[in-house]
Amino acid sequence: MLKAELFLRWNNDELAEVLDKQIEELTRQGLISQKDDLLLINPSRARTLQLLAAGARETVQRYAITFWLLSANPSINRGTLEKESRTLAQRLSMLHGINAPGVLR
Repeated sequence: MLKAELFLRWNNDELAEVLDKQIEELTRQGLISQKDDLLLINPSRARTLQLLAAGARETVQRYAITFWLLSANPSINRGTLEKESRTLAQRLSMLHGINAPGVLR
């Protein structure tokens, strides 16, 4: 789903290499560092990372709502899922200022 929505061109076999290259570039720019298997955010560059993440944040929030609802009720029908997603997104928006386009229509 993310591949289609974010227009990603890579298939599953290519992802590990692509992600490694992204990690190398973020490290080269001083945005993150690596320690063993951990990726660490450079606190002085955190704002830059937040700006980079902003484009995908709302999509990921929308999917998180959908997957949470599906995990709570795997047999939910599409119409109910859409309605429940919209309701939950509106509640989250009011409580936390979250706005996920597509869910709040």
